[in-house]
Amino acid sequence: MYLHLLAPGMPGGTAPPTASLTGVAELAFLIGGLANDLLGHAAEQQQGDPVNAVTVLAHEYGLPLPEAYRATVVLHAAHQHRFHALCAGLLADTAPSGPQHRFVRAVMGWVAGSAAAVEPYWHHLLATRPNRGTG
Repeated sequence: MYLHLLAPGMPGGTAPPTASLTGVAELAFLIGGLANDLLGHAAEQQQGDPVNAVTVLAHEYGLPLPEAYRATVVLHAAHQHRFHALCAGLLADTAPSGPQHRFVRAVMGWVAGSAAAVEPYWHHLLATRPNRGTG
């Protein structure tokens, strides 16, 4: 899903996209990508795929994989915090149009749905492999 195409001002939109609306979409992509990397790290590592946030952090900073995994979890949480703060500010602002507010709420729904799908997996992983350190 390419969220930028849903932004107001893109095909079907009614007003030019603002930097804040583009930021909402970009943070949503980043959050989704980090969640995907956290969930898929073990499988990607087995396949030798080097393009994973965990693997990249481990390589670039000389971290053991469990530490790189934890760093990716923290990065994911920090971006979620930024995302929610940005969305709350945009929704509280009366200047954006109705379509812009709907766009923010739609992207928030996508991020929330993604998080809802990921959360049970993380809890299962921690319950079944508490000392493993990576997904």
